[in-house]
Amino acid sequence: MKSLRRTACVIACIAVFLASLTSLAACAEENTDDGNSATGYSLSGKITLDGQGLGGVGILVDGETSARSDANGVFSVSHLAYGDEVAFALEGYRFSPESYVVKSTVNDLSVRAYETSENPSDVNPDDDESGEGDVGDGDESEGDGNEGDGNEGEDPPVFEQLSAPLVKSDESATDATLIFSADPRSTDFTFSFAEGAAATVSVAETAFVLGGKTFYVACTKTDDALLLTIDLTPLQNPEGAAYTVTLSSSARGFLPSDEVRVEKVFAPAAPSCVGLRFDEATGFLSWELYSPCGDTTCRVYADGVFLGETSELGFGLADRLPSGEHKVTVVVCTDGIPSLVSAPLVIVLP
Repeated sequence: MKSLRRTACVIACIAVFLASLTSLAACAEENTDDGNSATGYSLSGKITLDGQGLGGVGILVDGETSARSDANGVFSVSHLAYGDEVAFALEGYRFSPESYVVKSTVNDLSVRAYETSENPSDVNPDDDESGEGDVGDGDESEGDGNEGDGNEGEDPPVFEQLSAPLVKSDESATDATLIFSADPRSTDFTFSFAEGAAATVSVAETAFVLGGKTFYVACTKTDDALLLTIDLTPLQNPEGAAYTVTLSSSARGFLPSDEVRVEKVFAPAAPSCVGLRFDEATGFLSWELYSPCGDTTCRVYADGVFLGETSELGFGLADRLPSGEHKVTVVVCTDGIPSLVSAPLVIVLP
């Protein structure tokens, strides 16, 4: 009897142990599908046609439809793995970019749609200029070999591809401006400054947002090209950085151009503080600040005593200091770290 009880107890313990292993395995599997795993990426963005959202576009993941864009052109797919290819498909349309290879989670992919002309699928033998369209035994599917030669010039038209942009100006590693020469027939440009994020803008636009940063662009048309100037100042930062800038152009009725790539290396860029000024009438201290990027604030000191910190370009002193002469300085901080001290300014409060 004791032996049976002991056996039952052992079996119960084993069952509990196996159940625990199953639970742990399930938790481990569940935890692998997060935003940082190789199978937990997501992709979302908007598909537009002439600036308006295009709905009903199939979102294909490795060739299989996983979702469709809504009435506003917005789409979203999740549970993607590194290396998955996401493509876009809708009868009568082509897209730029045509597809996207997943390398990270992207929330702002901009896709431009273009209408395509219908290509003829059948050719009428009676239109054969060679006069050989009537030759044969009546079986049009077989022919005698000459019929194909007569129709050779009537193949469906092939879209012409726009020429790839050329880099016109890349003077130095610290230069924050790029100038491209593009095909004069181009109407839109697709930019990428960070892997996995891209933006498509028209030649009429003067700015675009990509990766949370605003980039300014100017387009000038000449007799034989479009000159495109891009301000890359938002890419600079106090630590320095290297970027791969890619650019391609597109237009309705043409195949998009090939991409051109430019490697840009920026040296560390510290903010600069210029010209402390004091208005005796208002007791207001002001200055000019040039900071490429980052969270920049200014700390104000008078006679070595900290008075306050501000993100503005000025600070009131009248109600903070007694009458008399004082020496003031401004310390510029980037992301909370002091990076520059202004020249001191002697002021006099009545």
